[in-house]
Amino acid sequence: MKRLLLAAVMMLMIACGALAQIEDRKRLEQISQDLFTGKYEQVEPEARAYIEEYPESADGHRILGWIALKKDNHEEAKTFFNKAIELDPKNDNAYVGLGSIARQAGDLEQAIKYYDQALEVKSDNPEVYGSLVVINILQKEYDVAIANGEKALKYDFDDPTLYANLSVAYHYSGDEASRDKYYQLAESKGYPNAATLQQIFNGEIEL
Repeated sequence: MKRLLLAAVMMLMIACGALAQIEDRKRLEQISQDLFTGKYEQVEPEARAYIEEYPESADGHRILGWIALKKDNHEEAKTFFNKAIELDPKNDNAYVGLGSIARQAGDLEQAIKYYDQALEVKSDNPEVYGSLVVINILQKEYDVAIANGEKALKYDFDDPTLYANLSVAYHYSGDEASRDKYYQLAESKGYPNAATLQQIFNGEIEL
């Protein structure tokens, strides 16, 4: 009887632990969604509270890395991204974050190394291919930029930024028909910086 009671208690503890974990992931997903919609200043206290409660959460540190990057605090962002990778070496989005920091600092070769590490973890990561498009354009490798842009859309056909980046790649390659096609797709999907694209096309902004 005691054994049965002990087994029942253990099963209850396991079940409660599983439920708590599900609730934690839901909470983390909500934080991530709020960050994606641009509410990074509002979501920062919740994200910090989360890693105080769950200091071993790789995704919690990753999210704080993106919040710091949005605030142009690159050193703090690096710390959070590196901690996320330390906790989970397969956290591809943390490598993307480090790549973004390097790209913004003008260190394109280092950025590519980080993006390559992200692809080693997740070869179908559209965010990486989209980021590589920007680097390829800066390096004037327009054919490579177009190839990476097409790969990005293969894995994610809903992100308007991917269409916008590809339209810029086609612009610099001299293919105006494809440029306009992807510009219109970006605009139809709600790309917020369509005016900037027009400035690039008109030569007012040079990448």
